[in-house]
Formats: sequence, structure tokens, C-alpha cells
Amino acid sequence: MLVRDTNNDLTKTFFQKHALAGMPKTLHAGELTKIKGNEARFLWIEDLAGLVGGVQMNTLEFHVWGSDRHDPELPERMVFDIDPDEGLDFGDVKQAGKDIRDILGAVGLKSWPLLSDGKGIHVVVSLVPEANWPEVKEFCQDFAELLAKTSIQV
Repeated sequence: MLVRDTNNDLTKTFFQKHALAGMPKTLHAGELTKIKGNEARFLWIEDLAGLVGGVQMNTLEFHVWGSDRHDPELPERMVFDIDPDEGLDFGDVKQAGKDIRDILGAVGLKSWPLLSDGKGIHVVVSLVPEANWPEVKEFCQDFAELLAKTSIQV
């Protein structure tokens, strides 16, 4: 999915999930059957030319799937999304990201931060695509419950 801007001043942004007439050929479109059985439209790029094509269309963000489009049932990444309350200091958000990184590291998972929407942080973990989505979701649920039971405020 792309987040695009129509007028270069960030006042008219929109999400784009499917191909439109006139899109560069370096942006590919297709459909995929999701876990629940319904079809989802998606866009993808395969190389630098695709990235440049997206940028030329005023793409502000590329929202990536957590799995390879050829094997969508096996996730290749987990994302812990820290979306803070408007009044929370960004220093607290950074600390939460570091705490999550450290706990993930303690169980052998390497992660890295990504800024999200200018106010939040995604803590991203690369996965070897072996576990399926329900297994990864269960891990994430257990991890979130662990965080809630500790003194870490996320």
C-alpha cells in the first residue's frame, strides 16, 4: 500500500492499494488471498526503478507486507507499533522502543527502530520464514502481555 500526496503540501494525502491508469510499469499490482480467505489488492516493487517510480508519483510511504508475496502464509517480519498519546514526550517513546528492543534481544531476536508518522516508532524484527501467522501473532500477544505486566509503559 502506498501513502501518496496529491498536491505537494501534505494536505491531501491518500492510501492507494491498487493500480491506477498511468502508473509507472515498475509498480506492479495483483491480488492475494488473505488468511481469512478474502482477496486483497496490493502493489509491489521489485527494484530501485520501482522505488523511483513510486517517488515520482508523490509516494510518501511504502507500507510493506510482513511476508513475501510468493509465500504469504509465512511472515518474514514482526512489527511492534508504538503509537503514543499526543501529550507524551518523544523521549518516552524512544525509551519504550529501546526497552522493547532489549527484551527482544534477551530472547535472541534482533530488532531495529523505524519512525512512523513522525510521532511513533515501529520496532521491526526480521524472521526466518518458518512460523505461520497464527504462531507469530500468539508470540506478539504473549510479548504484549509481558510488557503490560512489567513496569515498562509502552
